[in-house]
Amino acid sequence: MNMSRHHRVLLLWACWAPISLLATHAWGNQASGGGTYFVEPGIRSEFQFNSAHVPEAVRQAFYYAINRQAIVMSVFQGQAQVLDAPPGFQQDAPGMQPYDYDPAKAKALLKQAGWSSAKPFRIIYDQTYPLVQQYMPIIQQNLKAVGVNATLNPLDSTTFIARSTTPSQYGTWDAAMQNGGDEALSPSESAPYYDCKANQEVGYTNCQVDSLFARAGSTADASQRSDLYAQVGKILNTDVPSLSLWNPNLLSASTTKLGGGFAVRINTKYTFFNVTKWTLAGSS
Repeated sequence: MNMSRHHRVLLLWACWAPISLLATHAWGNQASGGGTYFVEPGIRSEFQFNSAHVPEAVRQAFYYAINRQAIVMSVFQGQAQVLDAPPGFQQDAPGMQPYDYDPAKAKALLKQAGWSSAKPFRIIYDQTYPLVQQYMPIIQQNLKAVGVNATLNPLDSTTFIARSTTPSQYGTWDAAMQNGGDEALSPSESAPYYDCKANQEVGYTNCQVDSLFARAGSTADASQRSDLYAQVGKILNTDVPSLSLWNPNLLSASTTKLGGGFAVRINTKYTFFNVTKWTLAGSS
């Protein structure tokens, strides 16, 4: 997209507002100095388990073993939500199991599964992702504390994508740290990851989940759709095919001088689609 100098200035102004990045969770709040700030759920961070190698009890144990709230407070400055199911699902829905930090319960589940503390648990991740170098060592320490011999394998982006998406490479890792996606926008955004008729990267197939997603997507009844998604969320919360860790906030700020159709969208990648039409009050 070719942008005039005027529009480049607008783009810079769109990200301006005299506010603290530690703002409270809110949408469309007024900031001092004539700006507006927005705080919304952002991308998800999760362990993509190689479920063929990692039993369900062990996957559940990881939830109890990792002190996610402490990581949110120390690494994300409190600007993230701890998850017990994929983002987009109601985390406190009836029947949803909260996985609070509980090392004793993690150890009990590992013992139940017959997990050997001598067995390496290989974790790959994209070392270029923001903050990952801060929280991955903490996760490793938490896992080692309950008897999981976690080994970290940081990779560049290209190598990580190849290793985590190529079937012939699945045997080289037990969990891949995934960051990104639009899953926080709606439960439906998670549906493609659980197609039981396709070869699943996570090694998890449950055709009941497929059926519930399909029914939810085909009904116009909002209440029925919500109930169907709640059923999906409960299954994923119990089976833990992937370990949803946290959902960082996306912090956006703008000056109220912007016009011409400017708006901060819930899916922020759409915010800049009409940037060439923006106007700035008082500019020439």
